Amino acid sequence: MTTGPAITAGATKGSNTITVSGTSAFIVDALFTISPATPTWAHNLGGFPDTNRYMGGMFKVRSKTATMITFDPPCPFDFSAMNPIAIPWPGNFPAVQGVGYESFTVELADSTAGWAIELDNAWGCWIYDVEVAHAYTRQTYSAEAVRCEYRHCYMHDVQAAGPNHEGLDFNHSSWNLVEDNIFNRGGAPPVDIWRRARPVPRQRDRLQLRHQYEAQPFGTLASITAHITCLT
Repeated sequence: MTTGPAITAGATKGSNTITVSGTSAFIVDALFTISPATPTWAHNLGGFPDTNRYMGGMFKVRSKTATMITFDPPCPFDFSAMNPIAIPWPGNFPAVQGVGYESFTVELADSTAGWAIELDNAWGCWIYDVEVAHAYTRQTYSAEAVRCEYRHCYMHDVQAAGPNHEGLDFNHSSWNLVEDNIFNRGGAPPVDIWRRARPVPRQRDRLQLRHQYEAQPFGTLASITAHITCLT
């Protein structure tokens, strides 16, 4: 879904409420997007028109009245002067919450699966201490994932190089923590934030990358980032 009601109040930094004309399309505990118009100083890449709303952030509906939505986390930027709209999640059902994958190995040497693990329409979920080996393409894929964590994973030795072989691939996701993972002989980049990965604030503002490593020739581990939070 790419449209929704105009936000007439709220969408200011630190606020956790917005006012719209009607909330019937929004479900408690479901995800939604606050999406401002593309500002004049920004342009969409890849041939997409600037009328496409590729800024904003994904949040969860905590409660609602007929015209007001209370959400979490609070809005990190002031979008009130950018003609923002509220876009409900198209699935029309609550997000999956509190589900984790821990301490196992996925061996994909004899598989052409698109990826080993997917987090979709997920809130507060996690992937911890998981090894993914010999993936045909991506190792994990996260779409509409919010406040999830990716820690202590080892992803290595993909079947082929080139695009679409990322270790952690994010789409339409926000407020996620990626920490202490190792990517060895995988695709480039090891962590990818793409397609509607809003410059602010969707994935890029609250995707924290801490102590990520990519194996280099001769076994040297080179730190990609160290405790970086983008666009804070």
